[in-house]
Amino acid sequence: MTLLLRHSLSLVLVLVATFCGEASTGEEEEGPAFEPPTNNNNNNNASDVMVVEGTTAVLPCIVRNLRNHSISWLRGRDTRLLTNAFLTYTADKRYVPINPGGADQWFLKIHYVRKSDAGRYLCQVSTVPPMTLVVNLKVQEAVARVFPSSEVYVQIGSRLEVMCQVEGCPLPALLSWTRSGLAQSTPKPHAFEKPGEDMAVPVTQLKLVRENARVTDSGTYTCSSICTQPINATVHVLRGEELAAMQHQNASPSCREPSAVMTLSFCLVAFLPWYCLMEEDARSQLGRRQRGYRPIRGSYDGCQSLKEGEVLGSWGRVNV
Repeated sequence: MTLLLRHSLSLVLVLVATFCGEASTGEEEEGPAFEPPTNNNNNNNASDVMVVEGTTAVLPCIVRNLRNHSISWLRGRDTRLLTNAFLTYTADKRYVPINPGGADQWFLKIHYVRKSDAGRYLCQVSTVPPMTLVVNLKVQEAVARVFPSSEVYVQIGSRLEVMCQVEGCPLPALLSWTRSGLAQSTPKPHAFEKPGEDMAVPVTQLKLVRENARVTDSGTYTCSSICTQPINATVHVLRGEELAAMQHQNASPSCREPSAVMTLSFCLVAFLPWYCLMEEDARSQLGRRQRGYRPIRGSYDGCQSLKEGEVLGSWGRVNV
């Protein structure tokens, strides 16, 4: 009996030692950790997101081993709590927390982004102390232009080329040319980035080309993108003499409105008789009135000759 008890105690001690050894040599449980951002420019724990005003911004936050912790989103400029887990803590319903499929991704969606929404947003894990990931939101306005202008004149049989360019729209901008609602055949769009103040600005160009323009190509064409309002270009395909007449008309000075020189001349002509009469009247009151008076050197040359009903100015004789 004593021997059996000793063996039992030995077995218990071995089991306890084995369990304690495994517990002491086992790896510690990992805590929450952020997925390193892939679109940061400063090599720090921050992410950059650029969107166009009026679209939807999606701010990323990927957390591994979240376990029983929760995710909150705060606005950086005033540390305003926007969301916690799946709840929204602001009256602005544009802010929506998203956790697709219950995975490690915790997104903050901002619908109908405004320029005032730009700034820092904080993805925060409820550890002690809290872990924070910074997301920089940049909001810009997309601009669409047509080149060479919104009115294009070409000669029959010549090459027609109109280019639509959209700046500030994240790629792909999905540009298209239409005429009366019908899609037009175009070459592939050309996309690139140009340097901006804070970050590169995406640019997309799409050309409307007709190698041998015909009269039937005349009309209004519309360029559209996912970021901008439609912009129009009106094409005029003219015969040679019509185009030459149009160019001559555009090159000729317009006579519909008086030029500044003409207006100034008219004012001087209207003012000169009154000035000369006042000068003559003043001199007559001093007893020095003389017909055909020539003013002394340095006085107004427009009164070289004052006769009844006419004034002689530097531009000739004018009836008054």
